[in-house]
Amino acid sequence: MRLGCFDGGLVGNVAAPGDGRAPGSFPVGPLGRTPCQNHFALDVWDIWRLNFVMALYLVVRHPQNPAQTFHNIWQDDDLLISIQTTLAIGKRCMDAKEQNQLMYIHRCLYGDCPPTICCSVHVAVVAYIGGLIIVEFRNQTRLTPLNITPPEQPGGRSSYDNDPPAL
Repeated sequence: MRLGCFDGGLVGNVAAPGDGRAPGSFPVGPLGRTPCQNHFALDVWDIWRLNFVMALYLVVRHPQNPAQTFHNIWQDDDLLISIQTTLAIGKRCMDAKEQNQLMYIHRCLYGDCPPTICCSVHVAVVAYIGGLIIVEFRNQTRLTPLNITPPEQPGGRSSYDNDPPAL
């Protein structure tokens, strides 16, 4: 199967004989993905098909929940501005930033509010400040319809990978 990209992200970057990569291969990013998020694969019948990339979901507590693990800043109950997080999540966010990857925010159950995928975000900044990892977001988009059911329960995890939500 040959891979390709229709947005110009990999044009001219296919391996050439003698450059140390397998002929026809593309460079691979930090998470084993090519740098472009709009991948297509040419199947065995020479038909281009979309090759979906798994989406990263960040799990955060509802902003009205008084028992917060980290200090997260919300614009309102649905749009997340920034998070404090662990080094591992900070690294995943840095990788997503480098790839301009769209991520989804899984807001946990609180009171009468069910768990939901409340918004999509891009990472603007990942910083190490005073012993804390701070991630700031950009292009926060409220997802419609609201209250999209999460694709899985986090089970204590701070993030997970799954298919992008069907909007």
